[in-house]
Amino acid sequence: MFYGWVILGVATVATLATSPGQSYLVGKFSAEIERTLGLDETTLTAAYGIATFAAAIPLLYLGKLADRFGPRTIMGGAAIALGIACWVIGFAQGPVSLAVCYFLLRFAGQGALGLSASHSVAMWFERKLGTATGVKMFAMPVAIFWLPMFTTWLIGTYGWKTAYGLLGVGVWIIVLPLVVVLHRNKPEDIGQRVDGDPPDDPEPDVHPHAHPDAELLAGSAIEQPLAIDLIDDDDQGDAARLFAEETRPEMGAPRAPGVRSAAGAP
Repeated sequence: MFYGWVILGVATVATLATSPGQSYLVGKFSAEIERTLGLDETTLTAAYGIATFAAAIPLLYLGKLADRFGPRTIMGGAAIALGIACWVIGFAQGPVSLAVCYFLLRFAGQGALGLSASHSVAMWFERKLGTATGVKMFAMPVAIFWLPMFTTWLIGTYGWKTAYGLLGVGVWIIVLPLVVVLHRNKPEDIGQRVDGDPPDDPEPDVHPHAHPDAELLAGSAIEQPLAIDLIDDDDQGDAARLFAEETRPEMGAPRAPGVRSAAGAP
């Protein structure tokens, strides 16, 4: 069996687990956070907007780390960080500390965990990448459908701080075992190939972005005669004799072709 489908399942679950850092779930806590911290809607919205913008900046560097260490490491680290952020937000005391908590939620959830999920799928699929991505993205409407209702129940039952913390624990319980047990960075790690191609299938000799007639053009170039080949043997002999006459020594010094003496002698 092609193990890429297992990776797709892991990436789909990881995409679902980004929910605590997504706007549709963060918004469920807004009213309780405003009441607890004594903030108005404008201040809370400003804190969330600034945090969201700031959280996008480190993703430029995180992408390089993912290329270096692989999506498995990034996914595990992001899940741990997201769970911590879900607990830390309960200790926010004002707009500044709340903005820091929002930054952690957005960076770890919507940013790092989402990036590692997409990266994982891209490492295992090429021709079927569109299909695989469509399956992964199906997790989002599923999450949007039932997680807000579940979160509302958690808040009403345990309070918003404990509810957010429980969501973080859920991320740890769901994502971390999948990363440790099932996740693999690339097909070559287990002797497979992208898209599940057979191991004995020869690698293509032509670069995938090469000109479709590259091989034909290369053959034509080999068959084209050089400029020297356009001169027949007789012409080459005449040219050699002319060069010898022009460079004949005169007065013990050689002259360049076509250069005559001051007296006009040939």
